[in-house]
Amino acid sequence: MIQVNFLRVFQVAFVFLLVVFSVSAQVDLRRVAVTPDQDLEILDSTQFTSELKSDIHTVILEGAFSGIVRIKGEVGISSITAYHVFQPQRVDKRAVGLREVSLGANDNTGVGLRIEQADGVLRISPGSDYFLKSRFLIIIPANYKVLVMGTGYGGLVELTDIKGEIKIERLMASVRIINPGDIVYVDTKQNIEVICSEFPKSRMQLTSQLGLIDFAVPDNSNIELEIVNTRVIPRIFSDLPVKMIYSEKNLQRYRLNDPSVPVRMSAPYGNIYLRKVGGERGN
Repeated sequence: MIQVNFLRVFQVAFVFLLVVFSVSAQVDLRRVAVTPDQDLEILDSTQFTSELKSDIHTVILEGAFSGIVRIKGEVGISSITAYHVFQPQRVDKRAVGLREVSLGANDNTGVGLRIEQADGVLRISPGSDYFLKSRFLIIIPANYKVLVMGTGYGGLVELTDIKGEIKIERLMASVRIINPGDIVYVDTKQNIEVICSEFPKSRMQLTSQLGLIDFAVPDNSNIELEIVNTRVIPRIFSDLPVKMIYSEKNLQRYRLNDPSVPVRMSAPYGNIYLRKVGGERGN
């Protein structure tokens, strides 16, 4: 009798999984690589595209975002494309192919964002409080300056292949910057991660008030690194051939090869990791 009951349980579980799989397989979704290490799903109906005015030179991201906002620069485009990104298990399968019309007057894109163009600035903000914890992928011209002004607590702001100046301030989210091209300034309460596939050519200033800093560059980069810490002497880990040239309680200076690019870091409550790009990275 015990064997029969076990068999029935197994059969029921197998049928349930088969049904779930077959239903999910029928959903019309596109697989879009959001980052090199993560694929999320984007509903075909949650895309907004608009041509940009010729005088636009700056993007401002503002509002209490506390989800994940990824901004990616592309060369040779003159438009903005924004996607509302869903985790597969949270997709409303009944809404596939439909456009939400209950977003309110503040949402002028249909994907949970308000996007405005005026006086040379492209301004992006949440369409409503309902979308503060959502995930977005926004594609813009690579040469724009990007200014991120304040977010809600938690979440992630990621900038990839932005070749204009990057300025991020008053943030309460983690920050990831991949392949920047110009001056980088970051001030946030959470973690900062910078990944440069080519050695940086412009100065950087990175301040994590409560988190860590993880900085990856090629080992042939030419950097003069200044680490400022007003609390305690920070713990610094590296697999790069850096040389300490100065040290006191609140200030350490390092050189990597022939120093030409100044990089200033401060993480009073977190460690600092200096690593060769492409190396092993933990969580």
